[in-house]
Amino acid sequence: MTLPRGHDRAPLDEGPLDRLEVYLDGAMSPGEKAEFERLASSHSALRRELDAALAVHGAVRRLGTPPTTLGLDALDAAVGSGDATADVPAPIPISRGRVAPAKMGRWIGYAAAAMIGVVGVVWWSSTVPDPEARRVLTAGQVLAVAHAEGFKPAFVCKDDAEFVATVKNRFGTGLLVASTESVAVLGWAYSDTYGADLVSKDTLVLMARVEGREVLVFMDRAPGERVLKPGDVPAGYRLLRKPVGGLMLYELTPFESARVIDAARIVD
Repeated sequence: MTLPRGHDRAPLDEGPLDRLEVYLDGAMSPGEKAEFERLASSHSALRRELDAALAVHGAVRRLGTPPTTLGLDALDAAVGSGDATADVPAPIPISRGRVAPAKMGRWIGYAAAAMIGVVGVVWWSSTVPDPEARRVLTAGQVLAVAHAEGFKPAFVCKDDAEFVATVKNRFGTGLLVASTESVAVLGWAYSDTYGADLVSKDTLVLMARVEGREVLVFMDRAPGERVLKPGDVPAGYRLLRKPVGGLMLYELTPFESARVIDAARIVD
């Protein structure tokens, strides 16, 4: 990018400010991020805005950050580092309550006042996200988190009876998906594993490998609070769904057809 003489002292227009918002959200590609950082390093006004935004973010974290889960930490790491695999692109970043640069001046004042104890509880309640608030993740974001954590389940059933009981305790209906020669059922994760809602706050996530490829199954009551959308998946994957009894099963798979949910059966 060629910059005009005197650009380092020029006032900012809306373009760089809009890009600052994208940068802070972690939504830039590695190339865009590097280009933006080059621009910020040579444009004093943009550098000040960026430093101020980072200072406010750091102040909030030091004053106390609401509890997070391993799943969301891994999601943030995947977004920030750009280490997503070719098959699983980095997930869509999740906002953690930061404000737009247009409001940055007011927030800098709030943060400074909070540092010296002037604003106190008023500042806290207006800036820190509610720890009880539930985020919503897409199927593709969950897959990115699972890959970032080594595709390891949070809970493994010791036998088929425990598998059926796990589903029944959650939804009131027993269901079994048994391993076969080509399908290896690995274990479960939960919405709480990711600190977020999927189909609902009760969604169970079944991890499996089919012919050595990672597959996720999202299980919830039918019809569920929300519907997982086929468009919210990484390139090379498909989201297929199937009602089984009173449950709705979604399979996120790299194969043309469902291989796990087709083997699911109700067990009384």
